[in-house]
Amino acid sequence: MRDYGDATVTQEDVKLLNAGGWLNDALVWFFEEYLRVEVANNDPRVCFVSPNVAFLVAQSGLKEIAEELLTTLNLPEKELILIPVNDAGAGPSQLNYNKAVGNHWSLLVIHEGTGPFELNSVEARSVSSAAKLITALLPVGKTLSDVKLLRSPKQSNHSDCGVYVCAMMVKFQIHLRAPAS
Repeated sequence: MRDYGDATVTQEDVKLLNAGGWLNDALVWFFEEYLRVEVANNDPRVCFVSPNVAFLVAQSGLKEIAEELLTTLNLPEKELILIPVNDAGAGPSQLNYNKAVGNHWSLLVIHEGTGPFELNSVEARSVSSAAKLITALLPVGKTLSDVKLLRSPKQSNHSDCGVYVCAMMVKFQIHLRAPAS
């Protein structure tokens, strides 16, 4: 096992990094923790919501539970909120508290001034239901506009969506730290 910040990966998780594997919740969270500490330098303007917390928020479907899970993150004070979202389904009809599962990752971004948007590395015609639900439940202290689907780089296989999500999180960190032009 390897720990970084609040994230832990096991040998089984690391095996997923071999050819044909994909990034699971633990690997995405581990990378988020790396970004939070090493790239963002614990920037108080930025919040990384772990995949497990995002999954629980989406699965609960209840604003009260979302507030309980997210209160300590002080979301109303954040300029940038990055939330990796998997397609495990949204809403209490598909509850699976034992494990966050899914086949595809996208990135939900809430940026002060531009509202919420989703980046998806496969061709998508609409915002994912999980991203919509998470956005509706976030305790950010203001009403968010509808989630917009933005163009993003596209993957050419069926296993790199998590890598694309991680790369997009890096890009947002670089953009946030760049001097205003």
